[in-house]
Formats: sequence, structure tokens, C-alpha cells
Amino acid sequence: MMWLESDVDAIFKIMEWNYKTALCTIHEGVKRMKDEGKEGKVVLTASVMALMGFAGYASYSPSKFAIRGKRCHRVLLAAR
Repeated sequence: MMWLESDVDAIFKIMEWNYKTALCTIHEGVKRMKDEGKEGKVVLTASVMALMGFAGYASYSPSKFAIRGKRCHRVLLAAR
């Protein structure tokens, strides 16, 4: 299906699903590590879809690129 023919709500669902999954995983994982006094690292991985757009993936690629922005949390967490 072409992006312009897609339902905007469906596009937002893809964004929400991919971003929220990463956000909730990081949030809960780091919170548990802190509560249990454990140190460690959180590693997010992504395919090339997070780096560049491809025809046919106009909804999916931006959602993966948003996860790359989660790098800002390492700065926030390092300051703690």
C-alpha cells in the first residue's frame, strides 16, 4: 500500500507500537536495575531501517529512527 493511501491512524499505531515498546522496556529495566542495586548497560539494536528510509517503509522507518533518539537517555542516566 502506498503511504499516501494509508490511514493516518494506522501510521500512528506503527509509531506508537515501536516507540512505546522500546520506551517501556528501557524504563522498566532501568528501574528494576536501580531497585535491585545492579549496574549494567541497556543496549538497543535496530536494523538499517533506523538509519535510512526505503520505498514501501515510510511508516516503519521513522518509528525505528525515533528509537535511535533514545540515546539521550544515556546522558540522563549517566548523570545520576
